[in-house]
Parts: sequence; C-alpha cells; structure tokens
Amino acid sequence: RGHGRSTQLGRFSVSHVNMRNEHFQQMPHDVAQMVQQLMENDQVDLLIDTANTVFIGSSIGANTAVMATAELEILPVRAIAMLSPGEEYAGMKPFEEMQQFTGDMLVMTSTDDLLAAASADYFERKLDHLLVIRYPDYAHGIDILDRYPESVRDLLDWLLDPQRYQPHPPESKEDEAPADVPEDPIELEFE
Repeated sequence: RGHGRSTQLGRFSVSHVNMRNEHFQQMPHDVAQMVQQLMENDQVDLLIDTANTVFIGSSIGANTAVMATAELEILPVRAIAMLSPGEEYAGMKPFEEMQQFTGDMLVMTSTDDLLAAASADYFERKLDHLLVIRYPDYAHGIDILDRYPESVRDLLDWLLDPQRYQPHPPESKEDEAPADVPEDPIELEFE
C-alpha cells in the first residue's frame, strides 16, 4: 500500500509520502489477506512450504511483517526477520505481536539509524526470544543488505538455522582480491 506498484486506492493515487496513519495500519491486514487468498486459491500452483514459512520486512514493512502474522490463521510462520523495525511507525506498534509470536525473530539495524537502533534496544530488553544484529554507521531497512555484504550471509545463515547462527565478521572495505583468487580471470568454455 503506497509503495512500488501498490499506489492505487480505488480511483485515487496513494504514495507512502502522503498516506495517513490509518492507511499504513491496514498494511498488515493487506498482507494477511493476500497470503490467505493465495493459500485458498486452487488455481494458483504455489510451492509454499507451509511448515517453513518466514516473513521478512524492511522499515515499516518490518512492523507490517510481524503484525501480519497475528492475523494469519491458515499459515503458521516459523520466523520473522525485521530490518530496521520501529517501536512505532505511522501508528503501527508491533510489540504486542512480537510478544505473542512463538517462532524465531531477528532484528537487523545499524547503530546510527537512531530510531531503529533505539527500537532494537527496547525490543531486545523486553523480549528473550529475539536476536539483534547491529551494523556500524548508518543504513536503514533494505539498505543494510546493500551496504554490509556480511549482512546477507548473516540473514541467510540465520534463516537456515536460527538456533546455531553465529554472526559473520564485517567484511573489509578494501578493494583487494582475496589471496586465493588468481589475478588472471578464468575463461570458461561452454559447448
């Protein structure tokens, strides 16, 4: 709603820049309804592993992801990964749903994203079933994955096994090739 191609509300054009809080607060319901419809539609051939479903959200989408799980009756969600969630975005307060969620939860934030970092600190103090990974400097939401290459590995490794996950050390910002990579490019031949 108000993002990407979801910018039409009836005959009106809606942007996240000028949306009212009540429109934002409908986003978890939108997601839950979409998932419900997909799961109930016999004509849609989906390969959904219903025993291994994970929601991932970024910024207000992080709040949306966790709040949508509370509305889902047909699909149990195993884990939720949240990039830069907030204690409150546009009236969306996910804490109650986070308390009720029994699966694994991950929060990824950066130290200089003050709202998201403070929210992560709050969630971490209040919830014992939550892992928080902090990256230095500033990146918000999906930009974390772009700015910190190790964050992609962190997210994927956590998704594969949240109980045994260990954070990756930050990658070097130098442009040097690793020692085990030859200087000459390898040419591949395809037939």
